Amino acid sequence: MRQLFLVRHDDVGKPGLCYGQTDFPSVVPYCDTAERIRPRLPPHPDHVFASPLQRCQTLARELYPQHTITLDKRLKEVNFGDWEARPWSEVDRAQLDAWAKTPIDFHFPRGEHLQDFAQRVFAIGEQMQNTHGTVVCVTHAGVIRLLLAQAQRQPWHACLSVAVPLAAVFEAKNGTYGQL
Repeated sequence: MRQLFLVRHDDVGKPGLCYGQTDFPSVVPYCDTAERIRPRLPPHPDHVFASPLQRCQTLARELYPQHTITLDKRLKEVNFGDWEARPWSEVDRAQLDAWAKTPIDFHFPRGEHLQDFAQRVFAIGEQMQNTHGTVVCVTHAGVIRLLLAQAQRQPWHACLSVAVPLAAVFEAKNGTYGQL
């Protein structure tokens, strides 16, 4: 892989709500988001990957209507389990504190363990790294942080504090990354 472009989906209009794998659509028209970010992306990538959640796959199809989009469930956001689709204010404070104390080794109640999340994301990241050419990947903030750490050959906790705004585009190449 020569270049990897990572794109985060746009706003789902659920402020204050915990959502990871809940399949909310974007409230911003996909054509508007695509028009805004298209100038920062390659016009003809060799490969386009996307999370199968509608907020990602629909944006990928809008960005690259003539390309085959590889939908891969490993690109889904973390499964927050019992916290999914609940207001953050209703999540037990002790559980939030436990997550904050062990941000790479937490198991969301009836959800995903963060080590399992990292393992699945690193597996698709390795697959993308082993492809030839330019890759665009439309996915989620947590996934992007993990892929940026992997691209830099850094432990993944090194990228936990990276800001990944809605509709952000990152480029990773030669062991570094930048937001475009």
